[in-house]
Amino acid sequence: MKFALLVRMIAASLIFLLFFLWISPRFNNNELPKNMLLNSKRVLIVFAHTDDEVTNSGFLSELARSGAQLTIVTLTDGRANPESNLAVCKIKDIWKCRQAELYKSAEIIGIKRVVTPEFPDSNLDMHEDAASEVVKNLIFQERPDLLFTMEPSGLNGNRDHIAAHRIAMKALKKSGLNSDLKVILSTLPFPLSLVLKSQMNTAYAQKYSFKLKKEVIQRKIKDVEVHASQAVTMQKVTGGLGPKALFYWINYESYFILEGEKLSQFLNDF
Repeated sequence: MKFALLVRMIAASLIFLLFFLWISPRFNNNELPKNMLLNSKRVLIVFAHTDDEVTNSGFLSELARSGAQLTIVTLTDGRANPESNLAVCKIKDIWKCRQAELYKSAEIIGIKRVVTPEFPDSNLDMHEDAASEVVKNLIFQERPDLLFTMEPSGLNGNRDHIAAHRIAMKALKKSGLNSDLKVILSTLPFPLSLVLKSQMNTAYAQKYSFKLKKEVIQRKIKDVEVHASQAVTMQKVTGGLGPKALFYWINYESYFILEGEKLSQFLNDF
């Protein structure tokens, strides 16, 4: 019996090693163009929740260190998560706790401006028009050359994530400035994209990966740690592995890039 268990453990380890060394890199080998870092000067990030930027904090932090000016608008007040741990903040107000964590995260990443309109968590889709006006005004103020948000499925089907995508696209469409910028849609690297059913119509955009160096992974782990009130949720979304193990295992971030005629077509079909 013990021998059979040992055989199964060895087989599982070999499968894991095979995936890590061979399968995963081949699904995530279409590297993000290097000029995305060099040519990006103004970046507007549109997310729903205060910890949503963690998924992309590697690439975002490298943009900041390449000289780009980053602005983030976090659309909801983050009050709806019943697993928020307020003891780590030592205050009773969930939003104030999460807002403080967001500012710490912004400091780690290098985000210069944080905008928090405080639309209700878990009901963002009921406020799409008002939220899109907020984002549209920011587009006119910041004149970004990169607009950064989630892909249409919201990575994991989360209602607010999907709404954040729609709000960003509505705002861009209203602004009429889509010919002057690129849109980066956050997605998930394989196999997370398969497990969480992250999806995007590739007729509009190609999927790219941004490989994370060791120091960028360490920065990303630090970014997770500042969202201490959301530790239970973070553990769940990493499949129980924990952020550190997951980021070293799948050391890529993945994105779709929309620009030019493809972006115009995407917005027209939106």
